[in-house]
Amino acid sequence: MSGPAEMAPEDYLPHMMRDKKVIAGRLRLVLPVTLGNAQVRTGVADDMVVASINDCQA
Repeated sequence: MSGPAEMAPEDYLPHMMRDKKVIAGRLRLVLPVTLGNAQVRTGVADDMVVASINDCQA
C-alpha cells in the first residue's frame, strides 16, 4: 500500500491530526497486536509516526 508519490512521510501527520480518533489534540492509534486483537495507543511521538510511515514507503 502506498500514498501519493509526491507526499513525504511528514506530510501525513497534519492529515492524521484531523481524524476522528484525535482527542484533545492527541493522536490515538489503533494498532493490531494479534489476529483479531488491537490496542488503542496514545502518546506516540510524532517522529516515531513519521519514521513508521517512511519504513512502509521503503
